[in-house]
Amino acid sequence: MINSSTKKNNYIISSFFLMYFIALGAFAPLFSLYLQGLQFTGSQIGIIASINPLIVLFFQPLWGYAADLTKRFHLILIFTILLSAGLGLLFPMLSTFSLFLLLSICLAFLQAAIEPVSTSIILSYTEKFNLSFGNFRLWGAVGYGLSIWALGQLAQLYSLKIIFYTFSLFLALSAFYAWKLPYQPSQIKQSKPSLRQIKKLMTHKRFLLFLLACFLVYGTMLSNNSFYGLLYISLGGTISGLGVSFLISVGSEVPFMNLAGKLLKHINIATILLVASFVSGVQYLLFFYHSSTNFIYLVNIAQGFSLGIFIPVSLQYVQSLTSKSFQTTAVGIYSGVSLGLGNWFFTLIGGIVLEHSNIHYVYLLFGIVSLIGMLLFLVIRLLPQNADSILPYEG
Repeated sequence: MINSSTKKNNYIISSFFLMYFIALGAFAPLFSLYLQGLQFTGSQIGIIASINPLIVLFFQPLWGYAADLTKRFHLILIFTILLSAGLGLLFPMLSTFSLFLLLSICLAFLQAAIEPVSTSIILSYTEKFNLSFGNFRLWGAVGYGLSIWALGQLAQLYSLKIIFYTFSLFLALSAFYAWKLPYQPSQIKQSKPSLRQIKKLMTHKRFLLFLLACFLVYGTMLSNNSFYGLLYISLGGTISGLGVSFLISVGSEVPFMNLAGKLLKHINIATILLVASFVSGVQYLLFFYHSSTNFIYLVNIAQGFSLGIFIPVSLQYVQSLTSKSFQTTAVGIYSGVSLGLGNWFFTLIGGIVLEHSNIHYVYLLFGIVSLIGMLLFLVIRLLPQNADSILPYEG
């Protein structure tokens, strides 16, 4: 039976994910449309849009390392969330490219801390009480999907500036729950992370293969967000239909994130990631071969499966490979490579393919790359099993 304290903690974690991802869903999908309305060129919009993954690549591992070093997880998290909310309110006041670029850099720098630090706090709790991370993270998918749909309607009725006010409001609400996130430090005496540990982590064969696979698979999953709207509209879809399509895609992640925790109890982690990568690759190949908006609605469920499974399970894999004293740093490195480098690289390459061909060939590229990532997860699955933690505690 779940006691009242556990129920309260579960509610706090779920509420944090819900509020935080409502903020992200309000901002990210419609930001480019706002810039377009200011008459920014395609190149200018592309430069601003590419800032976030680049900053994530360089600074997310550093934020993770800083949190592991200082152990001030909640302080760093609250500081970066509230400053991000404040910066969000400045966007409606700007009109020039240089100021948008500067503010976007500052915002990306702060947001680079939120993912690894909050994830590490929550993983410490789910691991201690043997709970599924996916059962909490699914509330992020709920918030993101509903936010995209609702803000699309509100922006059409009022102004696109509403995305910034909503972003800041829900970030501030998420800060309230972030402060109360339950952190469960290990009972084992932990040393501070060292450069020796970083070197050991970055030369470990299994972890390097995992990073490369995530770069390919997760990178294309995230890049899909930049191109999916172009695909949908090219097939004769409408803006309102696109909102519904996004809602189906993101909403279908929810049951699969719930399923992820159950799968982890019975199936090897690398096997689960292999299957998710395969489904993702097939989905993109179907986008290349088929040209029907009705068919895309159906395939959106595959997107929900692959992403809904991949997010919590890949984080669980990082957790299984690293010791607690270095976990936030490891999550930061993983996020920097996949959310940062992978997202940026395949968005860039996809844009080049789009310029010289058409949107369908972008998805042919994504499909091939995802299947290569699947093969890397197969290699990981076949590697001899070593100790659970590649970074033992150092006294």
